[in-house]
Amino acid sequence: MWTLENALPVIQRIAPIAQEYGFTVALRGSVLTSRQGEDLDLCFIEWEVNPNVRHAKDCLNSIANTFDAQYGSLDSGHAFILFNDGRRVDAHFLRFTPLQ
Repeated sequence: MWTLENALPVIQRIAPIAQEYGFTVALRGSVLTSRQGEDLDLCFIEWEVNPNVRHAKDCLNSIANTFDAQYGSLDSGHAFILFNDGRRVDAHFLRFTPLQ
């Protein structure tokens, strides 16, 4: 079970890793709206038009290595990270869209 309290330190560790790969991280889903949930939904958004954006799999691999976790792909743009304690992160990879 994820709570906002136990998710925040994990998000704070994931955010700089994602930034190295050209992504910013945003929280969504039940942990944000209800302060708890079965999974932790995170959006990985390409930050602007960034020539340094690297493949999402490289980002996932780095996060998994940091937490000694496993990851896998669910479909195009959607993956999961499974922690050894059974908690799961759903990772949604999104592209930056300029307003103009």
